[in-house]
Amino acid sequence: MRGEKPIDIIQIVGLGLIATFIVLVLKEQKPAFAFLLTVFVGGAIFIILIDQIGSSWTWTCWKKNGGYCPFK
Repeated sequence: MRGEKPIDIIQIVGLGLIATFIVLVLKEQKPAFAFLLTVFVGGAIFIILIDQIGSSWTWTCWKKNGGYCPFK
């Protein structure tokens, strides 16, 4: 995708699993911090996925229309 290195699905799943483990450990001692960590990691994963979906969709549109994409 235009020279960008996309984040593999394995890395996203790994980030989610690590965050889940840390949240489970922290939940006993500091529930508020565990909640903030969950919201932050969930938001980061969401933004990463939306960025990748948008860039691949724009690239596909650009290729189909011969270098023109009306949505840019």
